[in-house]
Amino acid sequence: MAMFDYHLLFKFANTKRLKIIWCRDHRTHGVRFNNPVIKYVAKFVGATTTIVDRTGQTNTSWFDYSPIPSDVNTEKSFETCALEAAENIWNLARKKNNLPVHIAWSGGIDSSVVLLSLLETKPIDNELHVRYTIDSIQEFPSLYNEVVSKQWKPVPVDMLYDTDFYNRTDCLKVSGDCGDQLFGSDSVIDDDNAFHDSWQIMKKWDLEKVYAPVFLEGGKSSVWPADLEIQQELWKYIDEHVTRAPFEIKTRFDLYWWINFSIKWQHVKYRMPINFSGATEYKTNLAFFDTEDFQRWSLSNHDKKHKCTWTSYKWPAKEFIHKYHPDRDYLINKKKVGSGISSVPWRKGGIYTPDRPQLILSDGRIWKYSDGEIPAHVDEEVSIFEEFYWLR
Repeated sequence: MAMFDYHLLFKFANTKRLKIIWCRDHRTHGVRFNNPVIKYVAKFVGATTTIVDRTGQTNTSWFDYSPIPSDVNTEKSFETCALEAAENIWNLARKKNNLPVHIAWSGGIDSSVVLLSLLETKPIDNELHVRYTIDSIQEFPSLYNEVVSKQWKPVPVDMLYDTDFYNRTDCLKVSGDCGDQLFGSDSVIDDDNAFHDSWQIMKKWDLEKVYAPVFLEGGKSSVWPADLEIQQELWKYIDEHVTRAPFEIKTRFDLYWWINFSIKWQHVKYRMPINFSGATEYKTNLAFFDTEDFQRWSLSNHDKKHKCTWTSYKWPAKEFIHKYHPDRDYLINKKKVGSGISSVPWRKGGIYTPDRPQLILSDGRIWKYSDGEIPAHVDEEVSIFEEFYWLR
């Protein structure tokens, strides 16, 4: 595995240099954009685009990503983190000439935290709009009936990820993304043994059992010959990666959370505007939970994320919701589901249209599928290899 001077890398990472904002995967039309092993680690948690090691240890290209805070301790509660994140969004909107704020509300736990936080902190002179579908109503009926329905109407399901909407710069679009990364991973949802089993037992399993269920949709195998060829290197990578967590990774739940938190974060941060809708605008699309305070809360409160049952998963978030919108049934019985995912066009039989981006760079250059292959020299422009690596 490639290694380099960690401290020297971070010194250069903070300089103004060309970086990748978003890329289709680690290899786009033959051009390598990251360590090939990380692609297979990401399959544990269903990540396929902009796969970045946020510990900074194994990336082979420069990425513009949200770093894991060096100081992982915090006394802030989940509630404080949520309300302060909402206040920061309103402050950002005010600085941008009072831009209206649009929230994508699925009815799920994460986006409901976002909605209630923004409502609780909303200044009188700012606009809030809620973008939701009939699926959202079914997922959280009482919040719809008592709050949402009184001010906003649903959008058609096939318009939820409208490209033109996500390319708008005259408003801020806020999602509940990166919430899953704080708490765990739905790759092991409904598997109560994940809370107790040592993650080491997975080394004896077939990869099909290890990879995220999303790769098994349609009855297709998630394991290809390349997966089997790299299997030994895959577990070697994970053995090293768990040592970089701020506490000991013991259980399967712990491992899936750590991979989700440290490797899938950037994939999720931009998946709604870029991967789901095909837009190229990212500066006015915000993932609500993408803050250092939320990260610190997650790293300092790992023992509070569940009570060893899947109905108690994301318990602090559910308690927050219950405080600002009391609904005991939602508090006790609501479980994590793939909210909003079913509305993604390519999950309904759609294809990657020519206008969808395959690479976005920090200097504004964008390659869409209609542009064909990405020039090989782009790989060299964003490569860390030439400066830091002793092993290709």
